[in-house]
Amino acid sequence: MAEIRVEERKRSLGWLWALIALVIVALLIWFFMAGAGDEVQPVDPVTEPGASLTEPQPSVLARLVA
Repeated sequence: MAEIRVEERKRSLGWLWALIALVIVALLIWFFMAGAGDEVQPVDPVTEPGASLTEPQPSVLARLVA
């Protein structure tokens, strides 16, 4: 009689990678959309430390306009 070899079926983890990719995409969407509706508060250069480094002083603005 002929012998029939029976081998265990190798299972693929493709579904796991697809699930991980879906979770990563969902987290990226949440990260970028979480603060989309928040209002931006104006910065007072006198009270905020370091704010004068990012915003020009009024004397500099007067020289730029003139």
